[in-house]
Amino acid sequence: MMGNFDVIVIGAGPAGSVLAEKTANSGLKTLVLEKEKLPRDKPCAGIIPPRVYRLIPEIPNDVVERNFKGYCVFSPSGIELRSKFLREGVIVDRKKFDFMLTKRAKDSGAEVIEGSKVKGIEISDKFKVITENGKEYYSEFLAGADGANSSVRRLLGIGYGNFALGVQYTFNLSNEIIDEKIGDWFEVYYGLMDYGYGWVSPLNNKIKVGLGGMDDEFRKTPKKYLDDFTGKFMEEKNIKNLEIINFESHIIPFEGPVNKPCAGNAVLIGDAGGFVNPLTGEGIYFAIKSAHLAADSVINCGGDFEKECTLKLKSIKLNTKLRDEVLKNPDSMEKYVRRLKSME
Repeated sequence: MMGNFDVIVIGAGPAGSVLAEKTANSGLKTLVLEKEKLPRDKPCAGIIPPRVYRLIPEIPNDVVERNFKGYCVFSPSGIELRSKFLREGVIVDRKKFDFMLTKRAKDSGAEVIEGSKVKGIEISDKFKVITENGKEYYSEFLAGADGANSSVRRLLGIGYGNFALGVQYTFNLSNEIIDEKIGDWFEVYYGLMDYGYGWVSPLNNKIKVGLGGMDDEFRKTPKKYLDDFTGKFMEEKNIKNLEIINFESHIIPFEGPVNKPCAGNAVLIGDAGGFVNPLTGEGIYFAIKSAHLAADSVINCGGDFEKECTLKLKSIKLNTKLRDEVLKNPDSMEKYVRRLKSME
């Protein structure tokens, strides 16, 4: 089976679906290939700060687990800092949120084929995308939106630096206890390891408790670190008998965007392109932002897509300098929180 398209997008996460929606809306024949059956789960704390409303004016209530006011940060010594948004952000169910964005792409005219894993990419005057089930598709533009472990990035020969490891439990917990013990705040805990941190994300009658980082000892025994953090959290909050729903692990781009997000008429967006905040691990907003910029470059291409799109994507300023200053060790984390606390 063969098909000709203007744009092929690999991956139906937020970045891929948003780009596909925009290009399809502009009249470009757009195909999305997703290796999983939809809807699918995605390891993620699910937080989306309010700046996302600049890109998505409205997020349906049925994909939102809880609104959140901002971040509650704990230093290694226990100093508590609350950073409140001017407008509340949302914590979403990633399975529902991602599927909502994919449906919007389909409603805009994009074709979505699920359960279709890419095996190879050939480049001549067009891109030839070959799937594991033997189907071939052709396009003028190609977008790799297939996550941190991107096969498109690898097939294009684009390297990436270091990844952090993330591990996370999901627990059942009543909203009554969540409201009393955590509230509508995303909690961040420093001092658990070098180059890493812990988090607690309140949802609807559930919480996610996780750790992410690059520390070598943590990488060797991540579940032990997570169990220790969970036990400490339960003790400090006086929460008993948490029921585990799920455990998940994933890699997180930790070096900022790739140096060359574009190769010819191909572009890497979202986690595939490293568009993740190296300090916080936040990725959903930057995935959507990179998708908007790349889609604009496709739609308005003036002849040199690689140059034009790279220039646009370079406007997303994410670097490792602040990460290295803050997350180097517990002392630097303590100084960071104390400095912010003094500015309240």
